[in-house]
Amino acid sequence: MAAPLDSGHDRWPSCPHASELMRKKLEAAIPGIEFFSMEEAAPGQMGTCVTQDKEAAPSQMGTCLAKDKTAATNLKLTVVSAAFDGMPILRRHRLVHVALQAELESGAIHSLPDLQTLAPEQWILKHAAARVAWVEPRLRSAIPCIEHLDILDVTNGHAVLGFKDGSKRALDPKGLELELTVVSSTFEGLKPVERQRLVSEALGAELMSGAVHALPRMKTFTPAQWQLRSNDLNAGSKASSEGSPKRHKTGFATECG
Repeated sequence: MAAPLDSGHDRWPSCPHASELMRKKLEAAIPGIEFFSMEEAAPGQMGTCVTQDKEAAPSQMGTCLAKDKTAATNLKLTVVSAAFDGMPILRRHRLVHVALQAELESGAIHSLPDLQTLAPEQWILKHAAARVAWVEPRLRSAIPCIEHLDILDVTNGHAVLGFKDGSKRALDPKGLELELTVVSSTFEGLKPVERQRLVSEALGAELMSGAVHALPRMKTFTPAQWQLRSNDLNAGSKASSEGSPKRHKTGFATECG
């Protein structure tokens, strides 16, 4: 094994070698891990990264992390595995605690607050929601009296192609394509193009930078129009919402003077 790093050189939760060992420990108990992340949950008490040996066995991890008994830390872990499909959350957490039992008992890990154990589909939903989480507060701050907001991430790779082919159709390969439905009394008396301009202006900086590539199929309604539309939909067959894991809906009445 390589010589230990100097004290204070690298803090072990952010050390890639400790992260690799941690993942090996988890994979020994939890099959099919597709994503794993580790970070310090409570800064201030951290030990040093004591090994640079990438081939260290998982069984060595307890020794690696516990050399400094005063360096116990609280770790924020996210573990994504197909093995978690249909499994109760308490059982998922128990598997993680069993896998890291040696480190928890030695004091190398003090606790695992905010432990996230997700099935792949849950991870996709969480990641998709995080990508567009900023859109709602931006629209609500720019357009008064929003009563319903539907944000659908329909990003499908157009921005990547438009960026790489040299056509300058896209300014950012990671640009979002957002299908928006906005209901607000602010739209009363405005033409559709004027309503859509209000929405586009609210996201103007991102549209200019390419962070938002396009706003296809935007829909803007007054509350009365939305109510009529909802009644028509309820009278007919209900459209299936399956197969749309990226949808993010919000809706509540807003007090407007």
